[in-house]
Amino acid sequence: SKCCATRHSLCPIPALRLCSVVCCTGNWRNALRDSQEVLQLEPSNLKAIFRGARAALKLGEWSVCRQLVQQGLALEADAR
Repeated sequence: SKCCATRHSLCPIPALRLCSVVCCTGNWRNALRDSQEVLQLEPSNLKAIFRGARAALKLGEWSVCRQLVQQGLALEADAR
């Protein structure tokens, strides 16, 4: 699938804001997709990781949620 940044002619940061709006509306499937697309461009984007994990949790996609949480924890550990 095309990256949300390309699909919406946005750079990753505005695309992540779009993901935030999607989360607020409860469209968790789109929020998860958009966060994953942002992470393809910026794998260390903690906001995208958090929003993706939250969306995966809401969708009951436990393995995706766990993978994103572990990815975020690894980034936090590397930052210390």
